[in-house]
Amino acid sequence: MITKHFLFIIQFCVFSVGLFAQNNDNWNEKTSELNNNEEAELIIRVGDIDNFGFGWPNGYDPFTGEDTPIHVFPLNVDANDPKGTDCIYVGTSHIYGSNVYSDGYTGTTKRPSNLPQSIDLNYSLESINLKEAMLQLFVDDFQAQGVHSNFQVKINGQRISYIENIINALNQSGPRGKMINVKLLFEHLNLVKTGKLSIAIDDTISGIGDGFAIDFVRLLINPKPLKYKGTVNVKVIDSQTKNPIKDVFGTVSNIVESTTNQYGEFIAHNIPAGITSVTVSKSGYNPKTQNDNLITGQEINMIIKMDKSNESISKITEEVEKEKKLTLKVINFEYATADLTINSIAVLTQIFETIKRLPDLKIEVCGHTDSDGDTKYNINLSLERAQNVINWFVNKGIQNKQLIIKGYGETTPIASNNSNEGRAKNRRVELKIVKE
Repeated sequence: MITKHFLFIIQFCVFSVGLFAQNNDNWNEKTSELNNNEEAELIIRVGDIDNFGFGWPNGYDPFTGEDTPIHVFPLNVDANDPKGTDCIYVGTSHIYGSNVYSDGYTGTTKRPSNLPQSIDLNYSLESINLKEAMLQLFVDDFQAQGVHSNFQVKINGQRISYIENIINALNQSGPRGKMINVKLLFEHLNLVKTGKLSIAIDDTISGIGDGFAIDFVRLLINPKPLKYKGTVNVKVIDSQTKNPIKDVFGTVSNIVESTTNQYGEFIAHNIPAGITSVTVSKSGYNPKTQNDNLITGQEINMIIKMDKSNESISKITEEVEKEKKLTLKVINFEYATADLTINSIAVLTQIFETIKRLPDLKIEVCGHTDSDGDTKYNINLSLERAQNVINWFVNKGIQNKQLIIKGYGETTPIASNNSNEGRAKNRRVELKIVKE
């Protein structure tokens, strides 16, 4: 019988260790800092680039977007690896012995050593004018799409929904590794400005035993034109009629924004190789996020099917013109967070189309919370929610002077706080016209 350890020896001999320098970055080092190289003004890396200790196939480059070959497990844990890297982790919601699905990673590891740990990046932005930031994560064996695990991603304690959407659309059975590239949104650059990012990934909800690992994380400050890139061709159709949908707003990995033409299509060039995440939204349809894999120098064709919803710009415009009020009934928030969700961004896009045509409007942006937490905490949280909405509008070109921030905390509920459903409705932002 061939043992896993024997397979590992064979695999390690066939594969090159791959510990070579790229852009003056020694992949064998556990951490690195690069200043003003061809990729970015500053690059911070945590975790050695070694394919979880297995080395890389001859000629393989993890930054090209190609999957790694299937590798054996468990991983060969190095006690000197930075916290959160090169180790199998299983979401805290999983209870061993419970009657739920668990994968091989879960079965070959134990508590407490497989409890998820954050990956911490520390750096200085002295003399750097922060304009953009991108994260690269080399991830392994996330299978949320196939086994229905549900991962949350937090940076400095704040949930980042668009990274969650990417990870929860993965199905990395094998196991095999994959590169994620994602540009951080404008409203999250304040997290980067702190000089410390603590990235935490965990499934605290589903109970599924979906083990995962992360080889390394890189933070690129003010990234330069990409070396590893490709083209994404997107076509958006109605899920029922199969007809193309025009004027759909789309974002590709938070890097390129575009709108579909009369054929329901747009093209995004210079997208980083690896997992490509496309989010589309349009009045009258539910927003949707879809992933695909992009290999450097290549093109991929993505067909995205959208389901109709009940919201429309015409309804929003009618509310503005006749009732002099905007109520964002679907701009709700997860518990104890101020992060804008995909649904929130889709509705904000609809609102934006109305506001930009009415530049004389003066709008009050009102944040609210449920009754959990003390008064001071809820006031601050409601202000943070309102500020994130304002930041989104300003980043799109709405003048700051049109927007007035208000935070009401828990004082103006629209539903009972005695139920989960009621509390979810109370976690909201409302927009009200106060002057024309």
